[in-house]
Amino acid sequence: MSTVTGKVAVVTGAGSGIGRSLASELARRGARLALSDIDGTGLAGTAAQVTSLGAEVHTARLDVSDRTAVESYATTVAEHFGAVHQVYNNAGIGGGGGTVLETDWSVYERTIAINLFGVVHGTKAFLPHLIASGDGHVVNISSLNGIMAQPTLRKMPARQAATVIVDGVEAGRPRVLLERRLFGKA
Repeated sequence: MSTVTGKVAVVTGAGSGIGRSLASELARRGARLALSDIDGTGLAGTAAQVTSLGAEVHTARLDVSDRTAVESYATTVAEHFGAVHQVYNNAGIGGGGGTVLETDWSVYERTIAINLFGVVHGTKAFLPHLIASGDGHVVNISSLNGIMAQPTLRKMPARQAATVIVDGVEAGRPRVLLERRLFGKA
């Protein structure tokens, strides 16, 4: 992230937590920001924070599990800024907390829709713009649950591991550097 000055950086899940911290750090380093989150209130808070740091910011309320909405968002961001250089697929949710037997199917389905397909949607929708920029980067943010299971999070490692697979599949794309991030470290 040392060469982000003037670059357009997209951060999903920017309304709180890692997404908010990432947006703030990118703003401090001079990036132009496209921020999204399903939580409009949290997103507005992040936008105010990065604006106070001097960042140019575009925001959108977005459900990353909605492929059509993500595709539309990618087009809007590219048209607004004229280019896209970095995409941080950060949006994600916890999978509940119960055991496999206690957890309803709807929790599994929603978790996978956001945490797996949200990454796929973001990567696929923005990839043409990243390639066109000649300096594209995709960063898929995951948690330690991608490589280490916990008793009450048995459904989480599959979707986290799937993120690793997406990274590996896309790594060969020309002019696009994909980075794996665990807990904010490259």
